Order: sequence, then structure tokens, then C-alpha cells
Amino acid sequence: MGAAERSRRPAATALILNLRGPGPAILFVERTIRRGDRWSGQMALPSGRREAGDADLAATARREARQEVGLQLPTPVGRLGRHRRARVRVTVATFVFTLDRSPAVVPHPAEVHAAVWVPVAHLASRAAATSNWYRGMGPFPAIRYGDSTIWGLTHRIVTGFLRLLDR
Repeated sequence: MGAAERSRRPAATALILNLRGPGPAILFVERTIRRGDRWSGQMALPSGRREAGDADLAATARREARQEVGLQLPTPVGRLGRHRRARVRVTVATFVFTLDRSPAVVPHPAEVHAAVWVPVAHLASRAAATSNWYRGMGPFPAIRYGDSTIWGLTHRIVTGFLRLLDR
């Protein structure tokens, strides 16, 4: 498969909402740092491109969550609008999954350095809002959580989801 064909393959993300605990939280992964990977070290939702064996994009999101953090996800409860990645020719569909338990999360070290549940209340907090510069470009809107910054496409997906919750 050539680069042009790969770049047209759609991708999917899994927005995993844990309803258990003191308040709902969303699972984020910190990508493993790899040479030549433009998303190395960045915060993201479990995600990847659709593969031939995926029945649909929801299956892609579930497969990626299983591969990246070892989660077996149920049927999604919803789907958010599609997003296009700037500078990369790919359309990303986001599927929302809910869990009523706190499952063990096991990052796959080749892809994921760490996984963290971020409280929805923190994501929606004005105090967490910041900006991010990337390779001399920016500032881009972002959310700070500890030492991590959520920005770019992941930020757009999450803030869109928060706007839906606010309605």
C-alpha cells in the first residue's frame, strides 16, 4: 500500500468515559517517544487507522483500545462528528464508550508510555486551560493536566464532547 493510499484510510478514536469514582473521567494515553513519529510523547485518545479486518470504524476504535491499553470495550454509546487532522490527509471518527467499573489499564510499551484517567471536571475547568506551542507554531488552545498537555486534534475532540455534555 502506497503512502497516498495509507493517508486516505480513515482513522478512529475511542473516547472512554469511566463513570465510576468521585466523578466521570476520560482515558488519555501518552504516546511512547519514537524517532520519526510526529506524535511521540503527545497526549491522545486511543486511536489508529482502520485496518482491513475491521468491520467498521467502531471496530477500529475498539481494536486500538485493546492494543494500546488492553481494554475490551463494549458497544459504543455514541459517535461524535468527524474531524480532519491538519497537515495530514486523514479523517478521524470518534466513538464514545462508557464504563461503570475501573478496569486495569495496561499500556503497550511500543505505543503507549502511560495511560491516565483525567476527571471531566478538570477538563472543563477554566484553570486547566492553557496554550501550547509546537515546532515554533502556535499558540494552540490546550488543557494542562499535571505535567501533560492535551492539545491539537485531541483537544478539539474533547472540548467538542464537553460542549455536548454542557447542553
